[in-house]
Amino acid sequence: MEILNGKVTDAEIKNQTLMSHGAVKLRRGSITKKCHLYLYRDFLVVTNSRYKITFKIKYIIPLTSLWIGDCVVTDFVGSNQARKSILLGWPMENFIATFW
Repeated sequence: MEILNGKVTDAEIKNQTLMSHGAVKLRRGSITKKCHLYLYRDFLVVTNSRYKITFKIKYIIPLTSLWIGDCVVTDFVGSNQARKSILLGWPMENFIATFW
């Protein structure tokens, strides 16, 4: 698990209200992983797929360290063309997140 700045604890996350969540495919280069994003007021939490019985937290990113950009992905084929994608970046990683 990567926690930026070492400032995030489980208690802090549990005390916050979940604002939104959703399944995404995170793509970095040619590697794609199914993940789930949870957006809280101050943090973005990235976990493995939600459909497993248990999930593992991969990243906890304070929103002050996160940047989001528009992303136009042109190599999708078929029904994937209608999906929404954004570029997520923080000091250690950059991903294209495609919502499905």
